[in-house]
Amino acid sequence: MRGTSMSRTLTRGALVALLLVAVVATTLAVRSEPADAFGTVNLPGTSQRVVHEKITRVLSCTSTQKPASCFDPISMSLLAGQPGTFGAVGEPDNPLDGNPNPAARHCDDGDYGYGSSHGQAEAWSELKNCLTYYQAYMKFAVDSAAGLLKPDGSIDPAATDQINFFGSNYNACRFPDPQKGHTSNDSAKCNVINGLGRALHLYEDFWSHSNWGDIASPDRAEDLTNPKGLAQTNQPDFFAYPTAVPSSFPEDLISGCDDSLSSSRCTGRTGHSVLNKDNGETVNPDNCTVNSPLTERAKVTTGGTSNFQRAVTGACGAALRAWSDLQAALVSTYGQAKATNMIRAITKDTPLTSCIVGGGAAKAKAPPVGVVSSARSVTISLVNSTDAALSCSTANLEGGEWANYPPDGVAPGATAGWRTQSNGVMTGTEGSASFAIAGSNSMVTVRWNNPYIGSNGYSCDAGPGFACTTNGSKGNDSTVTFTLTRK
Repeated sequence: MRGTSMSRTLTRGALVALLLVAVVATTLAVRSEPADAFGTVNLPGTSQRVVHEKITRVLSCTSTQKPASCFDPISMSLLAGQPGTFGAVGEPDNPLDGNPNPAARHCDDGDYGYGSSHGQAEAWSELKNCLTYYQAYMKFAVDSAAGLLKPDGSIDPAATDQINFFGSNYNACRFPDPQKGHTSNDSAKCNVINGLGRALHLYEDFWSHSNWGDIASPDRAEDLTNPKGLAQTNQPDFFAYPTAVPSSFPEDLISGCDDSLSSSRCTGRTGHSVLNKDNGETVNPDNCTVNSPLTERAKVTTGGTSNFQRAVTGACGAALRAWSDLQAALVSTYGQAKATNMIRAITKDTPLTSCIVGGGAAKAKAPPVGVVSSARSVTISLVNSTDAALSCSTANLEGGEWANYPPDGVAPGATAGWRTQSNGVMTGTEGSASFAIAGSNSMVTVRWNNPYIGSNGYSCDAGPGFACTTNGSKGNDSTVTFTLTRK
């Protein structure tokens, strides 16, 4: 059970309010920055489509191109966004992210040539600004990772918190921009994802806003409105992390002048509206395939491949490369052992357990908080009186919060314990855990319930060849022992 009906109603109401705020924010985003980046929202009747999110989801454990250390669903949504949220990667498009919003945050204004009033030195200066932002955001992620661990190198549960005030994962991080001098009271995990997401926004935009990977229209002469494309498929060396920002760039590499707010500033220059490949009707996040490009440059196609597909393929590769670079930087900065725990803390929704954690409780997937004062609690012991090892399969919480998780496993002849406790006014705690029994197809499942009003309840069952017994106490702070034996 989640709690009282009043608390459930509050949570629904709060989420509705948050959704309304997000809708207003995304509407403002389209009005204020109509062409600043790959789309972050999906608003019919406009050129905006959800593209940054789909590209970034190449890092998800559901992607066919997923990296070895892929992101679980909730962690992925914090980074990439979900319906009604920008996610870390979309924050530079969020009108509530604060001003000023320089073109460098989208790798714009790097244009020159074809008689443009904007010279090569000015263009390269803007590209250097873009890369300076990129390096700074990646460094913020690496530095923030230190807060993920306790002094002994183990994962700090509080540092991985991705639950908002109302017990939901929706908009659980604030993501203030560190490059604007904003400090954060987000969890360390949110801060790492903030830095990585903002860096990804830049790098993904580079593929859309520059001519690095595209081609000019073969149907007309190359000029300010049809600049040469470099048709590159490799990731550029100057986006490696960490690396020094270069002082020069390949000849003919340009990005569009930011004309999203005023086209007059880009008169006589190659505008963003000319060069961008920002949006299409669909982007498949599982394999980064696309269809129906919406901008003229994106529609240019040779050999059956559109510029939109080239941009999205390159941006997906950018996301994979940036995440790989960040992991390598964690190893070089903190050592392999700590980096392994950091990467687990960043990518896993419940990094402190191998159990699949779920349930209907508001804080079912929140990190354990330790033993704290509560109206109701249950301390659980599981005695494995068999010669078979147990491994945790699922741990579900229907009411309350975890003081600590069930163990990953229970050795033959060993005893393991965990605790859950109430959270909220006039609520109890209820949950279950299932363990696979080695050498068999059987599972043992234990259940406990200590409601705010009513009697305590405990039960367990095991598969063929095994038996489970229960011995539980009554009271507000109760204990129960489950014993598994062979028949």
